[in-house]
Amino acid sequence: MILAAILQATGCSTDANRKKPGLQTFKGWPAGLSNCACVYFQDESTRKDHRHILVTDSGAAHISISGKIMKLQRVSGNDGERAVQGNPTIYSNNFYSISIDKENQEQADAAQQVRGKMELFFKDQLVDTASLSGECPCEPL
Repeated sequence: MILAAILQATGCSTDANRKKPGLQTFKGWPAGLSNCACVYFQDESTRKDHRHILVTDSGAAHISISGKIMKLQRVSGNDGERAVQGNPTIYSNNFYSISIDKENQEQADAAQQVRGKMELFFKDQLVDTASLSGECPCEPL
C-alpha cells in the first residue's frame, strides 16, 4: 500500500466530516498523553486517515500503528538510520525514533514513508507542542 504522509500539526479526526484544523479536546487518552499534537496519514487511493502520531508535552511521544501504541524514544547525535534490538528505527531531527516491528511489512513501509516528514514536524512543532494545555486533540484509532 502506498501511503502519503499528510501533516496536520494541530488537530486531526477520523470522522468522515473532518473538523477544521486546530486543537480539539478528546478525553480518551491516558493522563500521560494529556498534552499533544497530532499528524495523520492518508491512503493515497481513499484519502482515509491511516495513522496517528501523538506528541506529548513531556518530551516523550507515541505513535499508533495498526491500533498499537508504540513509544518514540528520545535520541541524540546524528545517528541516521540504524537497527536497535533487531527493530528498524527511524531517527527524526536527531531527537526521536519510531520502533517498528521488522516482521510487520506494513508498519515498516509506513515508517519509511514518514521519515523526513517527521523531522519537519518535530522541528516546527515540538516547542509549541510542549506549551499546549488540555487533553489530547486526537481521536484514537
